[in-house]
Amino acid sequence: QDASGMEAVFYALQNHPQNAMICEYALNVLLKLTSQRQGHGEYKLEMMCDDDDCIQVIVAAMNYHMYSQQIQYNGCGVLANMATNASNAERIARIGGIPCIVRYMTAHAKCETAQLKCLRILAHLLLHNKQNTSVARQALEQVQGAQVVVDAITTFEHSDSKVLQLGGFVLDLLMADEEDDDDDEDARSTCSSILSDID
Repeated sequence: QDASGMEAVFYALQNHPQNAMICEYALNVLLKLTSQRQGHGEYKLEMMCDDDDCIQVIVAAMNYHMYSQQIQYNGCGVLANMATNASNAERIARIGGIPCIVRYMTAHAKCETAQLKCLRILAHLLLHNKQNTSVARQALEQVQGAQVVVDAITTFEHSDSKVLQLGGFVLDLLMADEEDDDDDEDARSTCSSILSDID
């Protein structure tokens, strides 16, 4: 779990992106590390991932192995944990994480756990600050992300799933008027509340 160990994991991902076994193992290690809490409720690894390369290798592995359920599961889990950090959230949105997230939502449309995990990532990407929101909105628009969120809400509309609440808040953030500070702040405040329960 030290820095040299993390470098080895990222080195493996960077140099063997087409090797499914290596990617699955490396992402599983990252998932376990990022699932551990440290001070102030933050997830571990944030201080070790301070450049674009960390996100790029995760996204690359997910793109190379689109049909590997375990790699997609591990990759989305790592992105979900890392997205709680504002700098990582900006990188995920900018570097290509959103198409991976939307693809996972589409592939597992009836899985409540998968939908919640992905909605949680999207909420964090839209929530941290207005610059992140703008980047994430543009990326979501390119992959019809809003429709995928609507589809998730529709799938679970006859249940008491948190997908309904979190999905609704993600849509609120997507549609909030960026020029209207009150509208934007209301959407952010409401979404922060539900995320605090999930995180």
